[in-house]
Amino acid sequence: MPLQLGSTGSAVSHLQQQLADIGFPIAVDGTFGAVTDEAVRGFQLVVKLSPDGIVGTTTQTALDEGHWAAIADEAITSLPQYRIQTTESVETTVGVAEFTADVKWYRVFPSLFFGTALLNPKLDAMARSWISNMKALAQPVAVGELPNSVTGELNATLIAQSLASSAGFLSEFVSGSGHPNPRIIIANMDLAADKTLTGPELFRVGSAWPTVLRGVVLLNGFDPADVVPANPRNFSRVGVTTSGLNLYLYPDQIGLPLAAGIQTIFCPWVRIESVVRPSIIARSTGGSDGGPGPHVP
Repeated sequence: MPLQLGSTGSAVSHLQQQLADIGFPIAVDGTFGAVTDEAVRGFQLVVKLSPDGIVGTTTQTALDEGHWAAIADEAITSLPQYRIQTTESVETTVGVAEFTADVKWYRVFPSLFFGTALLNPKLDAMARSWISNMKALAQPVAVGELPNSVTGELNATLIAQSLASSAGFLSEFVSGSGHPNPRIIIANMDLAADKTLTGPELFRVGSAWPTVLRGVVLLNGFDPADVVPANPRNFSRVGVTTSGLNLYLYPDQIGLPLAAGIQTIFCPWVRIESVVRPSIIARSTGGSDGGPGPHVP
């Protein structure tokens, strides 16, 4: 008989122990409550089963056979982190190049929010696209040169039912180059509309949001002469949090040496609320749906 929300008994205890053994923080109490339901749905999503929360023959077999740790070409390094590691030969126009990848991203396990069903596949596709893009740039490796590679990590946060934010960094290296190329990765996702929002789509149309964000940077003590001009291109790398926006800048954008690395400037709502879309603030601060999609002012 399938186990589901409301089930009790020794079979539920066995299920809970299996889930606890693979890293889900749940109690083994023999009662299939909301926490166990979320853990089951998370497991089902990861092993590519329908996340319905019902433990029938298929889900139980996946648990018994250890499918959690043997998913396609992915290996879990720490829950809920995913990772693709690969070393392979890549055909180029002038020969064969060696290519390595070590890309990690954090998946958001489903709660009662509908949004995670859309979010996780987007994160997977995003990580794989980084690797595909770097393969296209790979060059044959000469004696003494380092191989082509891409490394990176993406963290994702479910802000509200219809809003998620992910941010991370890549290091891309083409054999023969003098140094790796760092790249900021930002993706704010309107899950109600199943759409990835660009930085400018977080702000009120026609507002002077680049100027406002630049003002926050200056409040952090940077010299105005060193900070790049207030235009959308320079200030569009922003990620949503519950208390404000994180603005990501390359070091040369604020007068720092490249060795300083990518900089994060926190912009609290109180300083930027006049230029941010009200629906973004509503979702971020109160979990409100805030409207059906990115077209909301």
